[in-house]
Amino acid sequence: MVNTFCSYIAGVFISLSALIMFYDVLGRYIFNSPSLFAPFVVAFLTLAALFFGIGYSLQAGGQVHIETLVDKLPPMGKKICLSIGYCFTLIFAAILLRQCFIITGRAIDLKWLTVGNVLMPMFILYAIMTLGYFLLIVAVISKFIQLWAKKKDDPKEVGK
Repeated sequence: MVNTFCSYIAGVFISLSALIMFYDVLGRYIFNSPSLFAPFVVAFLTLAALFFGIGYSLQAGGQVHIETLVDKLPPMGKKICLSIGYCFTLIFAAILLRQCFIITGRAIDLKWLTVGNVLMPMFILYAIMTLGYFLLIVAVISKFIQLWAKKKDDPKEVGK
């Protein structure tokens, strides 16, 4: 549910990015007055959309994986293979979460600002990345639990 809500936020960010770029194109080519803020704001919105949507993309099965190998395995082998992948994902995401959290604190302490025409506090971007990795970890744990939970409606599991 949280990941679904965050995916809607990501969709709003992408829509805002499209509108801002449309404004920039109109200003640049029709009125010969390009925007000074559009490329920077769109870059930040795209980054935010990516990290807000990362947990949902895993939840919805949108992550890239090699299906040709996993699909040929028996059910237990498939579960084991997916579990190993989820464990590696958890380790990797936990390391990135920790590093983003550390950098967020450093950005707050040192009052880092972005570079370019739009000055904004860097901790906002790092905090969004930290939240994104946290949501990814929650989604991976959820997928792992779903993988090993017995389904009552599954006819293969009922006979065992």
